[in-house]
Amino acid sequence: MAESMHYSLRLLVIAVLAIIVGKIIWDAFNDEGSRPVVASALLTAIAALGYFEYQAQAAEQRFGAIASQIAHRDVSVRCQGLLGDVADISGHLGYVDFDASGNPSDTTHIARDACDWLKDYERGDHSVGLDSAMGVHTLAHEAMHLQGVIDEAKAECYGLQQMPRVAERLGASPQQAHALAVFSYRAIYPQLPRAYRSPECAPGRALDLSKSTPSWP
Repeated sequence: MAESMHYSLRLLVIAVLAIIVGKIIWDAFNDEGSRPVVASALLTAIAALGYFEYQAQAAEQRFGAIASQIAHRDVSVRCQGLLGDVADISGHLGYVDFDASGNPSDTTHIARDACDWLKDYERGDHSVGLDSAMGVHTLAHEAMHLQGVIDEAKAECYGLQQMPRVAERLGASPQQAHALAVFSYRAIYPQLPRAYRSPECAPGRALDLSKSTPSWP
């Protein structure tokens, strides 16, 4: 219910803003001959905004379903908007808020770039690449926070091991999904800040979620 209200509110805000801007522009054109052209342009712009908002909401719902599967509860994903991206100086690709008792929020906020990388991977050929790996791993990492994992090193390692699952949900084959996770572990993981790494993030070590299987990550 809350999810539906959130999406409806976003559409309502777009509609209200479009009406206000349209009224201002309409009043600025006193020439009745020009008004049909203005009306047509406004309708086209509103339709485009509505389409892009629909696409954004659909993507958030798909990513939210993947995160929910990993978190073992119903959670949601919010992709950063254009204005938020311009104002963001944090450098973080995603975050989950925790309360004073250590309980996670029901929502993860993911940076615009990371959401774009996820969308590109979903509709692309699922080849291995830096952007693809960063996008898929961001969603997997934040899903671990949504599960209740606070420690960044643990969330990072567990997220690495969830990458194949996320990639497959985005359309990759098992082989492509595993290759993306291996690339992330070998090329990206060693470059992360110390707080995001652990010597226990290795096959058979304490943070290995599947010690009985040879596959890693």
